[in-house]
Amino acid sequence: MLLPGRTLTFGDVRSELRAQLRVHRERFFSRALLGGDTAIGEAYMDADWSTPDLVSLMRLAVRNLAQLEKSNSFFSSLSRFADRLRRSWRSRTRSSHRSAASLTASATF
Repeated sequence: MLLPGRTLTFGDVRSELRAQLRVHRERFFSRALLGGDTAIGEAYMDADWSTPDLVSLMRLAVRNLAQLEKSNSFFSSLSRFADRLRRSWRSRTRSSHRSAASLTASATF
């Protein structure tokens, strides 16, 4: 079981490309599994996790992306679906804000 405060190490010990990820809050796991790339980035910004070398961690993730998606196909599908819903919601919200702003601008003249 992975608990907050635990440091995970990635990469081959014989390789120069290694990285560490330290989980600070348990919510990181649900965010990462259900929210995909965007949620992982947001979790980083919210300090749910940290790393001493973000570039190396991202290089390892990109290098292993196909394998990660294959081994986690259910969560990858769920994440893509959630991303589509979020994009759809955001575009609807933006267009409704634009419409409201347009009506307000028209009413002031």
